[in-house]
Amino acid sequence: MEAELRKAKAEKNQHEFDLKQNQFLIAKYERDLDIYDFDKKINLQDMMATAEKLATLDAGNAAAFRGIVYVYRHEDKIQNVVEYCKQILNANTSVELSIEACAQLGDIYYNEIFDTPTAKKYVDMGIAFVKKKYSKAEIEKLVNGTNVEIVDFKFVGRSNTVRELYVLKSDIENINPEFDRMTTIKDCELVEDKFYNIKYRVDW
Repeated sequence: MEAELRKAKAEKNQHEFDLKQNQFLIAKYERDLDIYDFDKKINLQDMMATAEKLATLDAGNAAAFRGIVYVYRHEDKIQNVVEYCKQILNANTSVELSIEACAQLGDIYYNEIFDTPTAKKYVDMGIAFVKKKYSKAEIEKLVNGTNVEIVDFKFVGRSNTVRELYVLKSDIENINPEFDRMTTIKDCELVEDKFYNIKYRVDW
Protein backbone atom coordinates (compact mmCIF):
# COMPACT_ATOMS: atom_id res chain seq x y z
CA MET A 1 0.00 0.00 0.00
CA GLU A 2 2.82 2.40 0.86
CA ALA A 3 4.47 1.57 -2.48
CA GLU A 4 1.23 2.36 -4.33
CA LEU A 5 0.99 5.64 -2.44
CA ARG A 6 4.54 6.61 -3.47
CA LYS A 7 3.83 5.67 -7.09
CA ALA A 8 0.66 7.79 -7.25
CA LYS A 9 2.52 10.72 -5.69
CA ALA A 10 5.42 10.38 -8.14
CA GLU A 11 3.01 10.30 -11.06
CA LYS A 12 1.24 13.40 -9.65
CA ASN A 13 -2.07 11.53 -9.85
CA GLN A 14 -3.98 13.34 -7.11
CA HIS A 15 -7.18 11.31 -7.42
CA GLU A 16 -5.33 7.99 -7.25
CA PHE A 17 -3.16 9.29 -4.39
CA ASP A 18 -6.22 10.38 -2.36
CA LEU A 19 -7.90 7.02 -2.98
CA LYS A 20 -4.83 5.00 -1.95
CA GLN A 21 -4.20 7.20 1.07
CA ASN A 22 -7.80 6.67 2.21
CA GLN A 23 -7.44 2.88 1.86
CA PHE A 24 -4.09 3.00 3.67
CA LEU A 25 -5.49 4.96 6.63
CA ILE A 26 -8.57 2.72 6.93
CA ALA A 27 -6.33 -0.37 7.04
CA LYS A 28 -4.01 1.32 9.58
CA TYR A 29 -6.83 2.37 11.92
CA GLU A 30 -8.46 -1.06 11.71
CA ARG A 31 -5.14 -2.65 12.64
CA ASP A 32 -4.69 -0.21 15.53
CA LEU A 33 -8.16 -1.08 16.87
CA ASP A 34 -7.26 -4.78 16.67
CA ILE A 35 -4.18 -4.05 18.77
CA TYR A 36 -6.27 -2.08 21.29
CA ASP A 37 -8.64 -5.03 21.55
CA PHE A 38 -5.78 -7.31 22.63
CA ASP A 39 -3.97 -4.78 24.83
CA LYS A 40 -6.40 -3.90 27.63
CA LYS A 41 -3.88 -1.46 29.16
CA ILE A 42 -4.33 0.89 26.22
CA ASN A 43 -5.73 4.36 26.84
CA LEU A 44 -9.46 4.41 26.06
CA GLN A 45 -9.16 7.98 24.77
CA ASP A 46 -6.64 6.78 22.17
CA MET A 47 -8.98 3.98 21.19
CA MET A 48 -11.91 6.40 20.82
CA ALA A 49 -9.82 8.85 18.78
CA THR A 50 -8.77 6.06 16.40
CA ALA A 51 -12.33 4.71 16.09
CA GLU A 52 -13.70 8.19 15.35
CA LYS A 53 -11.05 8.82 12.67
CA LEU A 54 -11.96 5.50 11.09
CA ALA A 55 -15.69 6.31 11.21
CA THR A 56 -14.99 9.65 9.51
CA LEU A 57 -13.21 7.88 6.64
CA ASP A 58 -15.66 4.97 6.45
CA ALA A 59 -19.07 5.64 8.06
CA GLY A 60 -20.15 2.00 7.76
CA ASN A 61 -17.01 0.48 9.24
CA ALA A 62 -17.83 -2.29 11.74
CA ALA A 63 -14.47 -1.98 13.54
CA ALA A 64 -15.09 1.73 14.16
CA PHE A 65 -18.59 1.00 15.47
CA ARG A 66 -17.33 -1.69 17.86
CA GLY A 67 -14.50 0.54 19.07
CA ILE A 68 -16.77 3.49 19.87
CA VAL A 69 -19.38 1.28 21.57
CA TYR A 70 -16.67 -0.55 23.55
CA VAL A 71 -15.30 2.73 24.95
CA TYR A 72 -18.74 4.13 25.82
CA ARG A 73 -19.82 0.93 27.56
CA HIS A 74 -16.48 0.59 29.36
CA GLU A 75 -16.93 4.15 30.68
CA ASP A 76 -20.55 3.33 31.58
CA LYS A 77 -21.88 6.02 29.22
CA ILE A 78 -24.98 4.04 28.33
CA GLN A 79 -26.92 7.01 26.94
CA ASN A 80 -24.03 7.70 24.53
CA VAL A 81 -24.24 4.10 23.30
CA VAL A 82 -28.00 4.45 22.78
CA GLU A 83 -27.65 7.70 20.84
CA TYR A 84 -24.78 6.38 18.72
CA CYS A 85 -26.62 3.16 17.83
CA LYS A 86 -29.72 5.13 16.86
CA GLN A 87 -27.58 7.36 14.62
CA ILE A 88 -26.22 4.23 12.93
CA LEU A 89 -29.76 2.96 12.27
CA ASN A 90 -30.95 6.36 11.00
CA ALA A 91 -27.97 6.59 8.65
CA ASN A 92 -29.09 3.41 6.82
CA THR A 93 -25.58 1.95 6.93
CA SER A 94 -24.75 -1.69 6.17
CA VAL A 95 -27.05 -4.52 7.28
CA GLU A 96 -24.20 -5.94 9.39
CA LEU A 97 -23.86 -2.67 11.32
CA SER A 98 -27.64 -2.37 11.72
CA ILE A 99 -27.73 -5.87 13.25
CA GLU A 100 -25.00 -4.90 15.74
CA ALA A 101 -26.73 -1.61 16.64
CA CYS A 102 -30.05 -3.41 17.26
CA ALA A 103 -28.31 -6.03 19.43
CA GLN A 104 -26.69 -3.30 21.54
CA LEU A 105 -29.96 -1.39 21.91
CA GLY A 106 -31.93 -4.53 22.73
CA ASP A 107 -29.42 -5.54 25.41
CA ILE A 108 -29.27 -2.06 26.98
CA TYR A 109 -33.04 -1.52 27.07
CA TYR A 110 -33.68 -5.01 28.45
CA ASN A 111 -30.81 -5.46 30.92
CA GLU A 112 -29.91 -1.91 31.96
CA ILE A 113 -32.86 0.43 31.35
CA PHE A 114 -35.44 -2.31 32.04
CA ASP A 115 -37.74 -1.16 29.24
CA THR A 116 -38.88 -4.50 27.80
CA PRO A 117 -41.24 -3.15 25.08
CA THR A 118 -38.48 -0.95 23.60
CA ALA A 119 -35.97 -3.81 23.90
CA LYS A 120 -38.39 -6.06 22.02
CA LYS A 121 -38.79 -3.45 19.28
CA TYR A 122 -35.04 -3.33 18.62
CA VAL A 123 -34.56 -7.10 18.93
CA ASP A 124 -37.35 -7.70 16.40
CA MET A 125 -35.81 -5.06 14.12
CA GLY A 126 -32.43 -6.78 14.43
CA ILE A 127 -33.93 -10.18 13.58
CA ALA A 128 -35.58 -8.62 10.51
CA PHE A 129 -32.13 -7.40 9.40
CA VAL A 130 -30.68 -10.87 10.09
CA LYS A 131 -33.30 -12.44 7.80
CA LYS A 132 -32.33 -9.97 5.06
CA LYS A 133 -28.68 -10.99 5.24
CA TYR A 134 -28.76 -14.73 6.03
CA SER A 135 -30.66 -17.81 4.86
CA LYS A 136 -32.58 -20.02 7.33
CA ALA A 137 -29.74 -22.55 7.32
CA GLU A 138 -27.15 -19.84 8.00
CA ILE A 139 -29.21 -18.44 10.88
CA GLU A 140 -29.56 -21.91 12.40
CA LYS A 141 -25.80 -22.40 12.18
CA LEU A 142 -25.04 -19.00 13.73
CA VAL A 143 -27.52 -19.47 16.59
CA ASN A 144 -27.29 -23.18 17.33
CA GLY A 145 -24.18 -24.31 15.48
CA THR A 146 -21.99 -24.45 18.57
CA ASN A 147 -22.25 -27.11 21.25
CA VAL A 148 -23.07 -24.76 24.12
CA GLU A 149 -22.96 -26.09 27.68
CA ILE A 150 -23.87 -24.85 31.14
CA VAL A 151 -20.94 -24.95 33.56
CA ASP A 152 -21.42 -23.63 37.09
CA PHE A 153 -24.74 -22.13 35.98
CA LYS A 154 -23.07 -20.16 33.16
CA PHE A 155 -23.39 -20.70 29.43
CA VAL A 156 -20.09 -21.76 27.88
CA GLY A 157 -19.51 -21.62 24.14
CA ARG A 158 -18.75 -19.29 21.27
CA SER A 159 -21.11 -16.41 20.62
CA ASN A 160 -21.87 -13.91 17.87
CA THR A 161 -24.22 -10.97 17.40
CA VAL A 162 -26.91 -13.01 15.64
CA ARG A 163 -26.91 -15.62 18.41
CA GLU A 164 -27.12 -12.91 21.06
CA LEU A 165 -30.19 -11.42 19.35
CA TYR A 166 -32.04 -14.74 19.35
CA VAL A 167 -31.05 -15.50 22.96
CA LEU A 168 -32.34 -12.07 23.96
CA LYS A 169 -35.55 -12.70 22.04
CA SER A 170 -36.00 -15.96 24.00
CA ASP A 171 -35.50 -14.10 27.27
CA ILE A 172 -37.98 -11.37 26.33
CA GLU A 173 -40.60 -13.89 25.20
CA ASN A 174 -39.86 -16.02 28.30
CA ILE A 175 -39.23 -19.12 26.16
CA ASN A 176 -36.64 -21.54 27.52
CA PRO A 177 -34.23 -23.21 25.09
CA GLU A 178 -34.24 -26.93 24.51
CA PHE A 179 -31.19 -28.86 25.69
CA ASP A 180 -29.80 -32.31 26.30
CA ARG A 181 -28.82 -33.34 29.80
CA MET A 182 -26.33 -35.93 30.96
CA THR A 183 -26.37 -36.98 34.61
CA THR A 184 -23.75 -39.36 36.00
CA ILE A 185 -24.27 -40.99 39.40
CA LYS A 186 -21.61 -43.21 40.94
CA ASP A 187 -21.84 -44.97 44.31
CA CYS A 188 -25.06 -43.07 44.99
CA GLU A 189 -23.28 -39.74 44.51
CA LEU A 190 -23.84 -37.18 41.77
CA VAL A 191 -20.60 -37.09 39.78
CA GLU A 192 -21.71 -34.93 36.88
CA ASP A 193 -24.84 -33.07 35.86
CA LYS A 194 -24.19 -31.52 32.48
CA PHE A 195 -26.46 -29.47 30.20
CA TYR A 196 -25.29 -29.34 26.60
CA ASN A 197 -26.34 -28.92 22.99
CA ILE A 198 -28.56 -25.96 23.92
CA LYS A 199 -30.93 -24.96 21.07
CA TYR A 200 -32.79 -21.69 20.74
CA ARG A 201 -35.78 -20.98 18.54
CA VAL A 202 -34.89 -19.44 15.18
CA ASP A 203 -38.35 -19.37 13.57
CA TRP A 204 -39.37 -15.86 14.58
